Amino acid sequence: MERWFTNPLHFNRAKRKLRNFVTTPTSTLKRANRKISFHDVATTRDITVSIDRFHELFHKNGLHRVSVPDLIIVSTAKYLIDFFDLPKHQLHIITLDKELRKGSKVIQELPNAYDPAEPADAASKVFA
Repeated sequence: MERWFTNPLHFNRAKRKLRNFVTTPTSTLKRANRKISFHDVATTRDITVSIDRFHELFHKNGLHRVSVPDLIIVSTAKYLIDFFDLPKHQLHIITLDKELRKGSKVIQELPNAYDPAEPADAASKVFA
């Protein structure tokens, strides 16, 4: 650090300015229409809330064995659709989890999930 900062005061000032520049206030994160320049730990709040929401949706549809990693994948996919305007039809989930595959067919807001072990989801049929 001595190469870039001549004294601790300059280092602390640069650190404070960087922290203020990167951090997104909670009030901004709570807004429906928000622009987030940097996606940091505070942004994962949206994904965490979405995990809980999808957990409830899967259970309501009788799909009780969806794992937490699968819920993270689904929540992240939904986050990409909502906040980065990624078209749902361009996002595909490849999984061996039958519950996740069934859930993607039942829950309309999810992108399609495919199981390569299923004959109906063979790559030659899905991506032809």
